[in-house]
Amino acid sequence: MNIDLSDLAIVSSINGNQWLFKAILYGKQKSIGYALCEARKTKLRIMDIKIDNAYRNQRSFPKVLLDFLFSRSVNFRRMGIGTRLLQTIIAEAKQRMFSEIWTSVTKKNIDKNHFLIDWYKKQGFRIENPDAECPGGSVKKIRLLLQNPASKQTVGGKKKRR
Repeated sequence: MNIDLSDLAIVSSINGNQWLFKAILYGKQKSIGYALCEARKTKLRIMDIKIDNAYRNQRSFPKVLLDFLFSRSVNFRRMGIGTRLLQTIIAEAKQRMFSEIWTSVTKKNIDKNHFLIDWYKKQGFRIENPDAECPGGSVKKIRLLLQNPASKQTVGGKKKRR
């Protein structure tokens, strides 16, 4: 099964300081990934981003067995779905005037997905040492500055030139 990102919808639900973004396939109404965030004053913390490893259609037992035998499942990782989720989070945070988006990672996160740090860098995030905001076990803090209070002209931690 090939996925066209135009078949993907990002649906958000904001309840108080908890933000949930779901990646849903059109026509299937199947959630294939999510991002959970927490708003704290002017900062938005990404608590978790997860993209499903596999998806199988809801079918009767004999068809599921055939799918299994002939490997007709789909791995949704590394298809741009996480990037779409992150871009939606960034756009929503900018619209709501947050000053930064941040998350932290553990060694286990990095070992599980060795592309993680580079993926965040590619999206404009800075990689820093963990600070007091980070939960225990964090080995890196990952941060994207959305605006500089003095100039209000920064995007992705870099000052715009006029």
